[in-house]
Amino acid sequence: MKLADDFLEVCLNYDNEIQKVLKELTEEDHYAWGRQPEHVILKNRIFVVEEEDFNKAILLCKQYNRSIQKQAYELKFKQFKETGEWRSDYGSLGRTYNFISDLRSELNGRRRNYDKQMLINASLRELFPEAKLVSSANFLIDFCARTKKYEVAYEKALESLQQQQTIINKIHDLQEEGKTITEIVEVVEKMGED
Repeated sequence: MKLADDFLEVCLNYDNEIQKVLKELTEEDHYAWGRQPEHVILKNRIFVVEEEDFNKAILLCKQYNRSIQKQAYELKFKQFKETGEWRSDYGSLGRTYNFISDLRSELNGRRRNYDKQMLINASLRELFPEAKLVSSANFLIDFCARTKKYEVAYEKALESLQQQQTIINKIHDLQEEGKTITEIVEVVEKMGED
């Protein structure tokens, strides 16, 4: 696995990159990727799965006697050669940034065994030395996405605060005019509706 050459540039210009993806989004993308398809699509562009990753996965499946998973990775590799895209199952595109963690889960199977997990983790570290980099890069792109969400939330909160302050100022004005509490509430409710 590798990161796209422009990974840091994409991270630091997250807003612009997301806008580009949003312009290209189709209804099918929303169906395939669920919530926030633009974020998943952008991540798939900057995390790149290569042929040798499949070869390593097939080797590890063979080493850990996971014949069904081995066959599945062989099929995924065949599809990858045909389409140039990694598919997590026969129909849908995979989340490239999860390639190594998905492989880890498939090698472990459903029954967890500490010794087996330890061996699998050692094998993955040996065959995928870039795993730490991929994990760090995934953290960084998610951090940029969260930052954008905070910016949007901050703008909305600031707008709400300004509206509330306007109403508070109006309450002060109405009090100075000698209005009753009931009259003040009527005015405040009317302002809230607007």
